[in-house]
Amino acid sequence: MGAYRTVLLVLCAFFCITMRTQGQVEVLVHLESDARVEELLSVLPVAPREKRLLSKSWNIWLLSFTKANAAQLLKTCRASPRVKLAQVNHRIQFRSYVPNDPLFPEQWNLLNTGQFQGLPGADVKAVPAWELANGGVTASGDSVVIAVVDQGADLLHPDIPFWKNRHEIKNNGIDDDQNGYIDDYDGWHAGNHSGTIPPNHHGSLVCGIAAATCNNATGICGVAWGARILPVALSDYGDEAQVVEAYSYIYDLRKQYAVTGGAEGAFIVAVNSSFGIDYGHPEDYPIWCAMYDSLGNVGILSVVSTANLNINIDTTSDIPSSCPSEYLIVVTNTTRFDRRSPTAAYGAETVDLGAPGTGILSTGQFGIYTTSSGTSMAAPHVSAAVALLYSGACRGFIDAYKANPSHGALIVKDYVLQGADILSDLDGRTVANGRLNLHSSVNMLFNDLCVGCFTISAAVVPTTCNSDHDGVIILFPLHGAPPYTYLWSDGSSNSYLTGLRRGKYWVKVTDSTGCSKYRYFEMTSRNTLMLTLIADSSVHGANGSVRALVSGGLPPYRYEWNDSLHSTTPAIESLSPGTYAVTVTDSNGCQISDSVVVADRVISKIFSAENMPIHVWVNQDSGTMRLSLPHGQPSGVWLSDISGKMLLPAFQAAGTVQVDLSSLAPGIYLLKVLHRGNVIVRKVFWY
Repeated sequence: MGAYRTVLLVLCAFFCITMRTQGQVEVLVHLESDARVEELLSVLPVAPREKRLLSKSWNIWLLSFTKANAAQLLKTCRASPRVKLAQVNHRIQFRSYVPNDPLFPEQWNLLNTGQFQGLPGADVKAVPAWELANGGVTASGDSVVIAVVDQGADLLHPDIPFWKNRHEIKNNGIDDDQNGYIDDYDGWHAGNHSGTIPPNHHGSLVCGIAAATCNNATGICGVAWGARILPVALSDYGDEAQVVEAYSYIYDLRKQYAVTGGAEGAFIVAVNSSFGIDYGHPEDYPIWCAMYDSLGNVGILSVVSTANLNINIDTTSDIPSSCPSEYLIVVTNTTRFDRRSPTAAYGAETVDLGAPGTGILSTGQFGIYTTSSGTSMAAPHVSAAVALLYSGACRGFIDAYKANPSHGALIVKDYVLQGADILSDLDGRTVANGRLNLHSSVNMLFNDLCVGCFTISAAVVPTTCNSDHDGVIILFPLHGAPPYTYLWSDGSSNSYLTGLRRGKYWVKVTDSTGCSKYRYFEMTSRNTLMLTLIADSSVHGANGSVRALVSGGLPPYRYEWNDSLHSTTPAIESLSPGTYAVTVTDSNGCQISDSVVVADRVISKIFSAENMPIHVWVNQDSGTMRLSLPHGQPSGVWLSDISGKMLLPAFQAAGTVQVDLSSLAPGIYLLKVLHRGNVIVRKVFWY
């Protein structure tokens, strides 16, 4: 009887109670194992409308009455010697972790239910992840810290939990903890070499996204709302020297924590940075890039926002996105529709993954809450993900990380990327092919490294083409206690899945002892086709063009355009403004489609070749362009992208001029030449 009472008490403890419709009463009755329900019905003051056996093993019945006095019914039931337990049948409310922060319903990035006309589910899966970890404390008791390098932060904001150096006395002009930084109670300002953190709106936004306090009936929730924020400030016009000082401070604090066994310093696991140099090349910034390895050696992952430009970092380069450090995670910006923002950079080799960064609600300066957009809003989601993984890992992993922090940091990075949800807009354009998924990453690390009852091997057959449904996964559990049971993400219960398309799949495997492990799979394609369209705006007429750049699959490729000629070539020209689409088919029959807009661009002073001749030669092999004017010399030369942004500064030229194009991404550029007070414009195609 005690066991049954425990079951019922647990049910009552874990479910919320609601009332039945007035006048209707349902009673749960637990009879003795050999009792018949008719014995009880014969003594009840009113006959039930319905009776139903719920459990034959436990002899539990549901009795339904249209009109009855519930208290009198229960009193009669409990008085019967053949009744073990009796109670009213309560409705249950299924529970999930929904915070009480008043602005949480507006945080589509954490829980996208379709608010603001977004795509339901296009979020980082924060709510289920919080059932496993909150970013606060590791299994060995370390308080997790995220360093944010920005222009400052609102230290008085009621919703941001800032780290404090308790071994330092504020504003006494003394380095109390002898860490080399005077008065660093709140953090460090690398711009003026002091512990004074200036208020700043952008930095406050980043801090709130990463770790705003959750379930405090105030404002919003941060991704890792149990973690602490260490603010490190740069001046408004920061330079590389300040970046060195900022990163060095973070490095010193983390190293101090390790040396003192946690007595001093800070358990910093990630540093978030939202600054860089557009089109910068790593060879010009060797010290900057090398610092990411130094931070990684003490166990810190560096999370950075990529450029807010629609460019391919693989071909154009960017600092710090192009730095070669393994300890760097480069983040681009996704929208509430699970699309890459058209103002955010990408790169299959240099940009690691996407995270929400468009219209993100967060904490602003002066205690306010506001929305902002950009890759700098995306990066703190990933910095916070790193914190979540450490707080959700078992003691064994944390101990191993402390013994070898550089190796442990790379393991955490791997799980951040592995857990990403594949998105069509990021597939082939980022390392992880997708957008951050907190729940998958936390779950994968714990189940792979912290549950040791058995192992799972698998055979995976990729799909033939991007859009095919012929992938296969077959599982082989080892070293457990068979038989095994299987529960896949689609509800299947076999040891295999067939007919799969590209995407993420997970399975829960349980052996006969009740031990369970999860395993996650990314179904890829054997012949992944990638397509990039480069459009040249139409300037004063039907003279636009589009070129398709294709890689992967099996060449040669077949092209089908939607232009008036139904062209079958890689490039189409003489286009009027409009939308142009192409379907590319490789020799395996695999297809990929995309479209692009040819804009209508008007330039005020353009002179024809007849009136103002200019000769241009582009050498694709040497990466150079030469130009000359038959009559006289140009007084200035500019090279800009199709939007008009200048890429090479104006310079004086005489006779034949040579321009280095080798650093430019494939695309259409505008060459502007100033001659005798007139501007001559020519299109230059570079691939």
